Amino acid sequence: MTINLLGTSFTIQSDEDPAYLREILSYLEAKISEVTTGVKTTDPLKISILASLLLADELHKLKNSQEMLKQQAQSSLSSQEYEREVDEITKRLIRTIDECLS
Repeated sequence: MTINLLGTSFTIQSDEDPAYLREILSYLEAKISEVTTGVKTTDPLKISILASLLLADELHKLKNSQEMLKQQAQSSLSSQEYEREVDEITKRLIRTIDECLS
C-alpha cells in the first residue's frame, strides 16, 4: 500500500486488511489536518510530531478510562461477593437459632 503524507510518499507492507489500513490512514490524515489548522508551522516533521502527541494523548486517555472501568467492575464484583458471604452467614445463623429453639 502506498501512503502519501505531508509531501512524503512511501510503500508499506502489512498483513492487515487494506480497508482497515485506509481507515487508519484517514484517521491519521484527520489528526494531521487538525494540527495544521491549529498551528502556523508548515514543517512536516513538527506537524507529524504534534499529530503523534495528539494520538498518544488520545490513546493514553482511552487506556486510563479502560483501567478505571476495569477497577469499577472488580469493585462491583467484590461487593457482590461480599453480599453473597453475608447472605451465607445469615442463613447459617438462622439455621443455628432454629436448631437451638427446637
